[in-house]
Amino acid sequence: MLLSVESRYSSLAMFQCLSRRHELLCRLGGVPALVDLLRLNTDDNVHQLRRLHAVVAAVLCNISQHELIRQSLAAAAASTVLVQLLTSDDAACADDVDVASRAAVIIADVADAGDDQRRAIAQSGGVDALVHLLDSNLEDVLANTINALRVLCSGDVPDIRTAVGAAPGAIPALVEFLSVPSGQLLSPCAILVVYS
Repeated sequence: MLLSVESRYSSLAMFQCLSRRHELLCRLGGVPALVDLLRLNTDDNVHQLRRLHAVVAAVLCNISQHELIRQSLAAAAASTVLVQLLTSDDAACADDVDVASRAAVIIADVADAGDDQRRAIAQSGGVDALVHLLDSNLEDVLANTINALRVLCSGDVPDIRTAVGAAPGAIPALVEFLSVPSGQLLSPCAILVVYS
């Protein structure tokens, strides 16, 4: 069944209402459906697609801290599409920045599910994509990115810690953030520097 963009937005509004009932959302196959919406790629209306991705990322961001949702995201092989959301074609587009920031939150939650998920994210290019986001000027993007890198490095996966430490610009950026007077950045950054 093909749905119009308006129908998809209506469905997403329902998902937002159901986000408090994440168990039901999982049982009814909502998480794979949301991941499939993130996989949509069309040249027809790029702006509508960006907006759709922004809404889907917001829904997933609101529920990804639940273990059942993490497992569903892992089962839906969401790592690749989440990493793709970290890189935008138009860095000035507010929807893309918002999606990247939320994708970093979701990636941190998925990575927190275990070393297998950390590896899947790293193998999908997650380390490089996250390190690239350290160039952002937005504090919430930086905080979410640093937290995602921290969670990726926190498991028993030394090759990920090595990759973060070896990524061009990662360590200098993290050291710079240690001197920024922001509690939102300082704590996760200090932990990440220790891991790297």
